[in-house]
Amino acid sequence: VERVSDASNIFHAGRTSFAEDCGLWFGVQWLRPHDPVEDMTYRQALDLLLAMLADSGLGGERTYGYGSFEPTTKTHFDLPDAQQDGLAILLSRYHPREKELPAVLQGAGTAYHLESVAGWLGSPDGPAQRRKRLHVLSECSVIAWPGHPAGDMADVRPTYNHPAGDLPHPVWRYGLALAAGIKEANDA
Repeated sequence: VERVSDASNIFHAGRTSFAEDCGLWFGVQWLRPHDPVEDMTYRQALDLLLAMLADSGLGGERTYGYGSFEPTTKTHFDLPDAQQDGLAILLSRYHPREKELPAVLQGAGTAYHLESVAGWLGSPDGPAQRRKRLHVLSECSVIAWPGHPAGDMADVRPTYNHPAGDLPHPVWRYGLALAAGIKEANDA
């Protein structure tokens, strides 16, 4: 059903299956994994959240059982830390804070790609609405590392006149950078 006029339309759904020992993965940079958060540690909280997400599933068609998964911890590996004012390669999207600009984008060796991100949001306080568009630096961009923490969280709640009214709460887009330090070619 189309969102604006409620007219019906053809809808296609697909399914991706992974072979054994294959699938999606993500990395975690632990700063303080054993610090308390509520009545557990950050590491325990992540394990609990992954278990809950595994039960509910990822993506569409979850009511039919699609998207379920079994989280596993495979390999530990170390990447070089980004050094203040050195070059760093982004492993995540990055929304620079105002005070970090333009320095992170200037200098020898920097190379970046701007990406526009938007999308829809769901809220218990009203119907689905479009999120505010945000420009971020994409993964694999090379920047002059501003130091830790780099980036910010941006409130992307809609600011247009929606018939349901304004949302009474913020809608956060994660823009903190995860980066690995890199050496310049003549330093290698």
